[in-house]
Amino acid sequence: MDVADPVSQWRDKVNAASNCVGAMHTALVAIQEQHAELTIYEWDHDSGDFGLNSDGEKIVVARLCLECTPESIKEQIDDAAYDAAGNYDDVPFPCPTRKLADEGLGGGERG
Repeated sequence: MDVADPVSQWRDKVNAASNCVGAMHTALVAIQEQHAELTIYEWDHDSGDFGLNSDGEKIVVARLCLECTPESIKEQIDDAAYDAAGNYDDVPFPCPTRKLADEGLGGGERG
């Protein structure tokens, strides 16, 4: 009967677990990147520029999930015709998938 070295067996198990953890981390980061934030700013049609608040910062109309928001909504955004109050198909950021990925990585969001 061949008895393997206990240290070697333990090292093999640690290496296998380490590979799994690395793969899981890579997968969660990929999910975060796919479910990125799509920030929509107010557009002033009269001036042809973004609307600014009293601090000179762009006014945020909505924050959506880039992956989960339907193409029809993205087209409205591209055409500067998006009305946050009238859409029920848009998915706020962070979406449930992104929240789970963030939690899996210790709660920290990536951009």
